Amino acid sequence: MNEGAEPEAGLVSPPPGAPVKQLRFALPDLPRVRQFAESEARQAGMPEDAIGDFVIAVNEVATNAVTHGADTASMRTWTSSGDLVVEVHDGGVWKPGPM
Repeated sequence: MNEGAEPEAGLVSPPPGAPVKQLRFALPDLPRVRQFAESEARQAGMPEDAIGDFVIAVNEVATNAVTHGADTASMRTWTSSGDLVVEVHDGGVWKPGPM
């Protein structure tokens, strides 16, 4: 985790002054991604009954990033106007499927 991390090229920036947390991960790190997402949701004040679905959604995006994108990916989180923002980025290149 890297608080205050600068955005990578092409990524959306958080509002000025917003604390940013970052986690770099690979496929074996997905349990850590889920723990990170759950912790961030709780810190942001997400209702307890929404956290499980939130963690599942983050896990799906993170899994896709490291299985279909690149071997490693990163996740950044911050809050904006009371909302928790999660950004997952991989360095993969889009490859269209068979036609």
